[in-house]
Amino acid sequence: MNTFIKRTLTGIAFALVLVSSIIFSQYSFAILMLIIILLAVNEFHSLIYKERQISFLGSLAAILVFLSHYFYASQIVSFEVLLVNLLIFIAIPIVELYRSHEKPFEHIAVLFTEIIYLALPFSLLNFIVFDSNAHYSPIVLLAFIFMIWANDTGAYLVGSQIGRTPLFKKHSPKKTIEGSLGGVLLTLVVAYLFFHFWATYSLVEWLILGVLVTVFGTLGDLVESMLKRSLQVKDSGNLLPGHGGVLDRFDSIILSAPVVFIYLELIKIW
Repeated sequence: MNTFIKRTLTGIAFALVLVSSIIFSQYSFAILMLIIILLAVNEFHSLIYKERQISFLGSLAAILVFLSHYFYASQIVSFEVLLVNLLIFIAIPIVELYRSHEKPFEHIAVLFTEIIYLALPFSLLNFIVFDSNAHYSPIVLLAFIFMIWANDTGAYLVGSQIGRTPLFKKHSPKKTIEGSLGGVLLTLVVAYLFFHFWATYSLVEWLILGVLVTVFGTLGDLVESMLKRSLQVKDSGNLLPGHGGVLDRFDSIILSAPVVFIYLELIKIW
């Protein structure tokens, strides 16, 4: 099986699992997100230490961070559950006192990065998929994901055909300004389609959301490229044939999710 076919089949299967899990119920969404977070945390841990490792403390912290946001967004429990996040940051250095790492502060820094860089952005998706009345409403989250895919697809199609001007040669020499503009255009088309079929927000609000997704999704991609280049690896992992690892597939969400969350909260205020 050649690389293109393998990549295509993997991409279709990946998209079907992701979309169907989000649509099916809030519980399948939560289970899927927990799996993704655990895979991402341990993939990142293995990248940093240059060997396959399981981050038990990082995994536990990531689970608690996600569940605290899930329970609060769905109003299963009150605001106090978010204090779990503060307790995690207090507990990690204390736990490290009783472990035998040669470089304890390096390990603490890695654990904090796993929480802030990975667990927190995915946890904020809870506030996108639950509305202000704690009703599970997956349309906006699906729009966000389809915009991410549209940005990647548009950038690839245009960049591979007419891309000439490097966007950020230092960390990602193959990305071009022309490709990025193609990504923006296709993302705005997707934003318009969501406005047309689900007028949850005004056209301007949908288009602004599309622009934010393209800008910060691209930056998230570049940051992950910076991580891989600093560690001298091509892919973050090999879990998804033809697509690399979990971080490779979700790098655009990592920086854009917090921005989208803030933007949607501002819309509620306006």
